[in-house]
Amino acid sequence: MVSLLGMPDVVLKEILDYCDLKSIFTLRKVCYNLYNFIDTIVPNSHLTDIEITFTTQSILLSITSSHGKPVPINYLNYSGGCVLTTKTRKVSFDDVDNIEMFFTDFEFILRYQKSVLNSFRLDWSDGSPNKCGIEKRISTVTRFFQNLNVTLKKYQLRVENILLEIKEHEFIKSVVSHIHPEELQRIEISDPFGDLSILNLDEIVELDQWKMAKELSIFNIPVSSAIQNFAHFTRSNISMECISFVDLMKLKEVFESSVTFNFIFILGIPKLSNLLGTHR
Repeated sequence: MVSLLGMPDVVLKEILDYCDLKSIFTLRKVCYNLYNFIDTIVPNSHLTDIEITFTTQSILLSITSSHGKPVPINYLNYSGGCVLTTKTRKVSFDDVDNIEMFFTDFEFILRYQKSVLNSFRLDWSDGSPNKCGIEKRISTVTRFFQNLNVTLKKYQLRVENILLEIKEHEFIKSVVSHIHPEELQRIEISDPFGDLSILNLDEIVELDQWKMAKELSIFNIPVSSAIQNFAHFTRSNISMECISFVDLMKLKEVFESSVTFNFIFILGIPKLSNLLGTHR
C-alpha cells in the first residue's frame, strides 16, 4: 500500500528505524501527514544513555544515541520564563519555567525510547540554598522529583545501569522503584557532598529492582541494613554503619555456598578477604 511521500508504509517505517531522535523530530515538522504517521507508529529513538544534572537554577539533559555523540540541552530559569540552550541555538520562553519545559520534552523523549538504555544517570548536584532561599529550594526540589516519579512510573524506563548522585536520600527509593527491574544490572548511589549521613536501606532492599540487580556500588554514604541483603549481588562496594561478627559469619557462609557471589568490598574492613577467603 502506497502512502504519503509516495512510499509504502513499510518503507517509511524502515527509514524511520535508522533515524536518531533529532531526525525524527525534524521529520515530524515536514507535513501534517508525516507528523501523524510518526506519532502513530512511534519509531524507536535508539537512545543509549540519558543523563540529567539538576540544580535549583537549571536542568541539563544529555542524550546519546547509537547514531551519534551526546546532545546536551540546558533548561535555565530566568525571571518570568526559561532559556533553552543547545549547541546550535538559544531560545527564550516566557510564562513557563524550566521544570515544566524540561518534563514536556523528557516525556516526549521517553515515548520514543523502545530499546534498553545502557545507562540512566541523575545528578542532583546543588545543595546550597543561598541562590534561591531555603523554602524556594525545598519547593523546587520536591516539585522536580514529583514530576520525575510521575514520568518514570508512566514509562517504566528500561535500563541496565542506574547512577544516582543525590543529596536527599528520601528520593532514592522513589526513583529506583520506577525503573523496569528485569533489565537492571547495576545500581550506583552516591552523595555529592559526602556529609556521612546514614542511608537506611530497609525499604529499598524490598524492591524487585534491588533484588534483581547484579552489582551495587554506594559511595560517600554509610549504609544501614542487614548484611544478607547484599549477598545476592555478584559484586558490591559499600560502607557499612556498623557490622557485627555474626554478620561476618553469615557473609562467609553465603560466600562459600553461592555460585554468583563474587566480590564484596566493605569500607573500613580492609582485610575482609582474609575472613572470606580469596574472592573468585
